[in-house]
Amino acid sequence: MVQNFEAAERISADLLDINEALNESIRQVQHKLTPEELKAYKRAVGYVMYEIFEKILNPLYTTHPSLKPATWEE
Repeated sequence: MVQNFEAAERISADLLDINEALNESIRQVQHKLTPEELKAYKRAVGYVMYEIFEKILNPLYTTHPSLKPATWEE
């Protein structure tokens, strides 16, 4: 995918920050939404997260395994 290590490092950091922001958005609104709205919102956020991880981060970490967060399970 991305061969340049510095670029890959920046992409990884930015997308992990986006992932955290998406998680935080759920925490911030969960008590303000109906159960149905929350379920739909979580599903939509989950889809975005999946796409980020599956289409960008996993291939990036295959090329640059040293960037893979230690907290990720194998």
